[in-house]
Amino acid sequence: MKKQTHTHEFNVLRLSGLREDQVYTIGDLGCLAAHVFFLVSFSVLGIVPMAAYNVFSVGFYAVMPFVIRKTKNRTPLMFLVMPEIMLHTLLAVIILGWTPGFSMYLIYIMAIPFLMPLKRVWVPYLFSGLCVVEFIALRIFCGSGYSPVYALSDSMTLVYYLVNTFSGAVIIIYIASIYMFYREIMQRRLISKNESLQQLASVDPLTQLFNRRSMTDFLKRIKESGKPYTIGLGDIDDFKKVNDSFGHDSGDEALKAASRVMRRLIPAEGYISRWGGEEFLFVIPDCGLERGREYAEKIRQALASEMISSESGSFRVTITIGVCEGAPGADYEPLISIADSRLYEGKRSGKNIVKAS
Repeated sequence: MKKQTHTHEFNVLRLSGLREDQVYTIGDLGCLAAHVFFLVSFSVLGIVPMAAYNVFSVGFYAVMPFVIRKTKNRTPLMFLVMPEIMLHTLLAVIILGWTPGFSMYLIYIMAIPFLMPLKRVWVPYLFSGLCVVEFIALRIFCGSGYSPVYALSDSMTLVYYLVNTFSGAVIIIYIASIYMFYREIMQRRLISKNESLQQLASVDPLTQLFNRRSMTDFLKRIKESGKPYTIGLGDIDDFKKVNDSFGHDSGDEALKAASRVMRRLIPAEGYISRWGGEEFLFVIPDCGLERGREYAEKIRQALASEMISSESGSFRVTITIGVCEGAPGADYEPLISIADSRLYEGKRSGKNIVKAS
């Protein structure tokens, strides 16, 4: 494993790749379709006040998709929709009476505020309480014995009742979808936060290689697996001279160059870490000493031939690497000591060399 990567697909309802704005737009188009129906039917029946109000409603929901697309925080939009529904319900029950079932919308939308990610906990109770108060008030004043402003025929009363019941079912399904949507958002944020924390704990921020702690955990797992493995410990030659000659930023570029070379040349099953300072440690499972030496030699040659650019100029660096082989189940600490001694033997021999014996 050369580097740590995570990919998480975010699917609304786990069924499709809908985005947040698309989820809101679907709900808006459903409301738009319902109000278009009401506008047409009220106009045909000559119920002028309701037709006039639905002209406003159709315009409101027709503009909303553009607002949804331009707005980052879309939660407040739900609190614009709720008053519109509540006012529509109030007018419809007063004008047409209780029987057509318009009052049911107050029940349908009551749970919406509780499914929104709100900072103020009292807001859902306020909006839901208003729905309850309106529902009770309409039932008291527009219930039995109430004479509506416009008297519908039995057939039209049934039509509106069925339409309102069907719309209510759609609203409930949509509300459930919104709940699942925000649950997915919270899960994604939690996963992202956990991964960020895990990466901070296991990855060196400069080189994006695993750090010493993460490498130690991997070495323990290799030991427990009972597989042979090869360890290589490399140190950039004359690193202090690079810093003194070109500045500390150039030293950082040298470390990044070494990490890039190692990620490119160490096989996928290998593990690379910044062991400390300008030292790098790599481990390759199921790898003999000769093969490990070959990998180290490729790294040495590739880094020596790479031109590194910095603000202070271009330069090259070399690396000396000590390599040793661990038998199945061998403790890693003595092996690292052997690799370290071979590394410094290589330094004494002139640097820019791989020592495997």
